[in-house]
Amino acid sequence: MSERQRYAVLNLPAVPEVSAIKIVFNRRSAIIITFTTPEKEHIQG
Repeated sequence: MSERQRYAVLNLPAVPEVSAIKIVFNRRSAIIITFTTPEKEHIQG
């Protein structure tokens, strides 16, 4: 991953409801971002 792409991922907008962001890279280098919120355990997008 290039530096530009890495910063694009790290500079996601701050969302008050999101308490944690988990970024996982699978074997095909696709990005799965899991948001952990008080209301719902996992929202994947």
